[in-house]
Amino acid sequence: MLTQPSAPAPAAPGISHETIVPPAKSFWERADDITGFTLFMVIVVGGVVSPFALYFYGLLFR
Repeated sequence: MLTQPSAPAPAAPGISHETIVPPAKSFWERADDITGFTLFMVIVVGGVVSPFALYFYGLLFR
């Protein structure tokens, strides 16, 4: 059945069963992610959304 839980796959010998925790990002890695996202949003809003918003604003209030 589709709702039946599947059996866990057997682990290879020599591999720990503990989950691997990724290392925490440094301050600069997080700052780089935030800066990249911010620039992306500025480009999208400034280049894609703004022209349509101005167009509709012009149509509504002419």
